[in-house]
Formats: sequence, structure tokens, C-alpha cells
Amino acid sequence: PGKKGKCPNGNAKGRGAEKVRDEFDGILVQRKREREEEKAAQAARDEAARRRDHRAEVREEREMAQMESNAKREDERLQLLKSEFEHRAKMEVARLEAEKVESERRHHRVL
Repeated sequence: PGKKGKCPNGNAKGRGAEKVRDEFDGILVQRKREREEEKAAQAARDEAARRRDHRAEVREEREMAQMESNAKREDERLQLLKSEFEHRAKMEVARLEAEKVESERRHHRVL
């Protein structure tokens, strides 16, 4: 404890030391504020990313629903074409059979 300018516990004493402590406290406060600002900025970035991801997810779901709707409409259209084709084929077979019967009837009448 015989040293000049030091407290027994090793801390500086006097007006100069008080000024240093105040500056140090100011630095700590500034660093704390910077950390809080960085946390807030990171939270804002995270929220923006979450919103972007959500929008992308919603857009993908909408696109998927649109594709499914288009596929369903195309399936219905193809089913209609198939039904129409089958109906025309049956009508053609019936017409040919009728022609055959008529031809045979005429042939027999001729004989």
C-alpha cells in the first residue's frame, strides 16, 4: 500500500482514474448498444428471410395447385376425346355392319 496512485486492491485512484473508469464505462455502454443494435438488425434480417421463404412456399403451393388443376382439366379433355372416339368407332362399326347386311340382302335377292 505504499505505492502512489494505487488503491490497496490494485485499482487506480484519483481524478485521472475516475476519468478512465468513466471512459471505460462509456465504451462498455457503447459496445452493449452496438450488440443490441446488431441483434435487432439480425432479427430484422431473419424476419425478412422468413417472409421471403413463406412467400416462396405460398407461390410454390399456388403453382402446384395450378399444375394439378391443369392436369385434371387435361385428363377430363382426354377422357372426353376418348369417349367421342369410341362412340364414333361404334357408329362406324354399326354402319359397316348395316352395309354388309344390306349388301348380303341385295346379293341374295339378285340370286
